[in-house]
Amino acid sequence: MARKFLATLLFVFICTALPSSAFTLDEQQFLTKARAYLDEGSYLEAIGVYRALQELSAQAEIKALALLNIANIYGQQLKDYGRAIEEYATLIKKYEKSRYAAQAMFSSGMILHEMGRSKDAQEFFSLYLKKYPAGEAREVAAFMVDASGLAERIDDSQRFFVGPARDEAIRVLLERGLERVTITARNTLTVFDRQGMSLASGLPLVSIELRGGVLYLDGQALETNQVVVMGGNRTLLQHGSRSYRGRLIAKTASGGLELINELPLEAYLYGVVPREMPSRWPMEALKAQAVAARTYAFYLKQRTNSLDYHLCATTMSQAYNGAAFETDNTNRAVDETRGQLLYYRGVPALAYFHAHSGGITEDPRHVWSAPVPYLRPVVDSFSMMAPSSSWSVTLDYETIRRSLGRAGIELGAIAEIVPLEFSPSNRLVRVKIVHQGGETTLGGNEFRLILGPTLIRSTLLALTNNGGSVTFEGRGYGHGVGMSQWGAMAMAREGYNWREILKYYYPELELR
Repeated sequence: MARKFLATLLFVFICTALPSSAFTLDEQQFLTKARAYLDEGSYLEAIGVYRALQELSAQAEIKALALLNIANIYGQQLKDYGRAIEEYATLIKKYEKSRYAAQAMFSSGMILHEMGRSKDAQEFFSLYLKKYPAGEAREVAAFMVDASGLAERIDDSQRFFVGPARDEAIRVLLERGLERVTITARNTLTVFDRQGMSLASGLPLVSIELRGGVLYLDGQALETNQVVVMGGNRTLLQHGSRSYRGRLIAKTASGGLELINELPLEAYLYGVVPREMPSRWPMEALKAQAVAARTYAFYLKQRTNSLDYHLCATTMSQAYNGAAFETDNTNRAVDETRGQLLYYRGVPALAYFHAHSGGITEDPRHVWSAPVPYLRPVVDSFSMMAPSSSWSVTLDYETIRRSLGRAGIELGAIAEIVPLEFSPSNRLVRVKIVHQGGETTLGGNEFRLILGPTLIRSTLLALTNNGGSVTFEGRGYGHGVGMSQWGAMAMAREGYNWREILKYYYPELELR
């Protein structure tokens, strides 16, 4: 009961109007953005948005909500229980009168129970009952007071990780908000409902439509909210201009139909590797990419296995366009590293990667304010061998102000942009915007993403104010955390194998 309750804790979202001034903040836009990151499995990015909201909002309740969600991500998705408890403790101390303080106290007890710290858990649940006798979780808290007394300590790595079945299925969200889905195949199709009951068979084409909240199959109303379409053995399913291995699932959701591709993990990687790295690159680099992508996908699967899908088909998770983009080279890279994962203390790691480090990788604490113990910076001279490692762009203040406004940050006329803090790797951590009516501070990566990640390619930069505009001069491309794809390519060209490449960029991780 305890574990199930912890896994189903919900994030709470509110929208509050702010008075008009030289600086207004659309909190709901930030919350929506963070929720989107969570839905795509981009947990560190979500933490970064919540940190920004915590700093920018003038409302204590919003700050407390942001901190609660940060703690929830550490506890539920990242399984960094120590950090989660620290974040909950900060919330309870700084925002004691907030309604979210009760949730933080209860969640702290749940995590301590999961960790096997039964006595500490009992204290939190007892304190919760004392301070919040009418609290929403009072019945569960009362139960947990007794349950914690009977709990036995369980090793964390054994509790949360069971070795993967290498051909197990993974579910990928392809599209959402659809009105109609048409699926074809070279041979016949079979359609099932959620319970596995056959709805139709022997069809070369099926049309699935959502009308008035009702699902229709080839014009016939159904009593189910989900259909599964399968072809014959090794048959590719066609939707639009793309083809997919496995099976396709169409289900109702808010805003329309969701289309999900369910297929074996290794088959999924066939469609990921050529989208994340050019197939003409050296085989050892492709193999390193295959392992990083496999580890990242499996990490997300472990934490979202109870949901309708594990990750999405965009770069918010990993780029995936199905079977049409497969190549012999990239399929070989997947096959020859089959089942290999990167582990930290016996648990699959969150194996981030990016395009180009600019000469040194980054600690995620300086990108998203989210430390991960095994993602440490490494000096990366290999990336400097790549072409176009440097870049420069000039933006006028008004363009920047409009970009911030579209992101929910309304400022007065900008007078100056001042870098406030750089990380040890020389990346921009915090930036101050001096504008009519005040000053606003943003995280460096958040500022970069708002202006446009293809314009401001990384936070490894210097900036110069020109009186009405600012020039950014930088190196690298992407957030800089984990493996540099261009660096992996350069290492492979110099004769390093895929194991050596992974060890270079993930020195704290074990490959097996």
